[in-house]
Amino acid sequence: MIFLKAVIPYLPIQNIDQAIMDLLRKFLPGQAAVMFEGVVREVTGNRSGGLPSIGFVLALWSASAGMVAIMRQLNITYRVKEARPFIKAPLVAIGLTRLLGLLGWALCPRSF
Repeated sequence: MIFLKAVIPYLPIQNIDQAIMDLLRKFLPGQAAVMFEGVVREVTGNRSGGLPSIGFVLALWSASAGMVAIMRQLNITYRVKEARPFIKAPLVAIGLTRLLGLLGWALCPRSF
């Protein structure tokens, strides 16, 4: 969320605040959507200097930690002993996380 909050103001989408509010109005009751208007204006209007890079690193770290947990659980499920060196498993997890992100980006419908 930190990464998304930091990147939104840099997106080349005209009236992005209005587009976000339109989406919120579709999915939230009237009063709940109104409560978010100030937050959406603040998020889309403020550009943060180093926050996108920090958010990206934190997002990649947490997603790869989830991938490491999946890899460990698969090893337990299939009764396989971890043969990778200590540093290799997180690097493989980061690579798999990036590949999964690219796959999701390639397969998602383009709405812009």
